[in-house]
Amino acid sequence: MNLTDLTELTDEALEAHAETVRQEQARRQNLTQTPETIARLAQQYRDAGGDQAELETAVAPGQAGVP
Repeated sequence: MNLTDLTELTDEALEAHAETVRQEQARRQNLTQTPETIARLAQQYRDAGGDQAELETAVAPGQAGVP
């Protein structure tokens, strides 16, 4: 990875770099939060009487019951 001296970037290049950083931060946050969100929603679904097999199919089509 090449870390450029930020003082050498034009304003446009610096803004593009900042946007790339924001996108990567959002991607990482999504990776962290998604399993927690799915677990919470799955519990709400089961608590409401939802069928576990249907839930597994929705989350991982074609893989229900596969560890």
